[in-house]
Amino acid sequence: MCIRDRYMGNEELSLCYYNLGVVFLRSGSHSAAMQNFHSCMTLKKRMKESDKNNALIIQCYIGIAECEWKEDRTKDGVISKLENIWLEYSPKFTERQKVLGDLKFSIAMFKIQDYSEDSALADLKECRKIYLKTLPDDHPSVEQVNRLMKKLNSMLGNEDNNDAETNEDY
Repeated sequence: MCIRDRYMGNEELSLCYYNLGVVFLRSGSHSAAMQNFHSCMTLKKRMKESDKNNALIIQCYIGIAECEWKEDRTKDGVISKLENIWLEYSPKFTERQKVLGDLKFSIAMFKIQDYSEDSALADLKECRKIYLKTLPDDHPSVEQVNRLMKKLNSMLGNEDNNDAETNEDY
């Protein structure tokens, strides 16, 4: 639990809750992680809407989805919840941001675990487009998506369809 002192504002407190959520998630304490992610989102939703606030809210949703997935809640429910979050939040950003790519990447990873490789590949392509608009070509996130897309294309029997685009294309 984060303890607010007189110098801590909502921004710092929400980050504290988010970071605690990540720590609990990594340690396997899923209910404590979800509680902290929910506390972070509650604070962020009370604050003035901005890309920065929406980005942390999306990160909290991703963390909650990971907890629910690990607790074996309905797998389809987790994926559809993240897809609904995509539909709700992607228009709210004034520009494409890395967090939207992270959201698409998370959706793709859950779909791969659920044996929906074709659908995951489509999400990875969208993720890659977002990453290439916001990150350099040699960024680890871009390279990770490229490797995963290549592996999925190979598994699905697609020809080398890596959609090799670079930042110059955007």
